Amino acid sequence: MGLKKAKLTGKTQLTDDVIELHFESLEDFEFKAGQFINIKIEDIEKSCFRAYSIASQPRTDKTFDLCIKVVDGGRASVWLDEIKEGTEISFIGPIGNFVFETPDDKETVFIATGTGIAPFLSMSGEQKGKK
Repeated sequence: MGLKKAKLTGKTQLTDDVIELHFESLEDFEFKAGQFINIKIEDIEKSCFRAYSIASQPRTDKTFDLCIKVVDGGRASVWLDEIKEGTEISFIGPIGNFVFETPDDKETVFIATGTGIAPFLSMSGEQKGKK
């Protein structure tokens, strides 16, 4: 699985230490609710990767959102908080099998807290579209 590129199209400050980043993939990008991407962090000479769950429901326009807690001194979260609109990132994905489909005759309730809510936001949006 090779590196893909996406461009930051917007940023929303959700709380004092949580941001929502809005991206548009520069190539085909389809994902299932509950999947994640590995972002290449390019803040210093030796890059690294960090995994982030996709917080938006699947869309047809190659866009996706991430919900990130900015940790004081956190290499990846601080770098992502500091990048500007229009910045291109490299990533691998989508990855993972943490997906869920509600049977047609059932209702679903998700319980989650903090930025751990991201995959459930994606899944709950998917469920809304079903009804």
